[in-house]
Amino acid sequence: MPGQGSQLTKALQLADELLSRAKAVGGEIIVIGDGVAQPKRAVEAAQSLARRGRTLSVLGVGTLIGSPVPLLRGGFLKDVDGTIVVPKLEVENLTALAHAGGGRYVSMTA
Repeated sequence: MPGQGSQLTKALQLADELLSRAKAVGGEIIVIGDGVAQPKRAVEAAQSLARRGRTLSVLGVGTLIGSPVPLLRGGFLKDVDGTIVVPKLEVENLTALAHAGGGRYVSMTA
């Protein structure tokens, strides 16, 4: 992704457009992440992909307890209130997303 943020629904729409432009009959889409910002909308987008013959699988990255996100310039990622962001692996939401997209969910391990 070209920038920080979580706009999974838009990313899934773009993936579908790219596959359509390539005249792909099916297609495999892999999402790599720790969670889903808008689970309901993302699941609906995954179901739409599945109806169009696209398969969506998810590789979960992170831990259940979470960890601060280091920045290249030093320090850690903070929210609008100045609190350090500690993202946690959302296994349930990511599994639901993969299931809706007809794919698989797998957590990354060492």
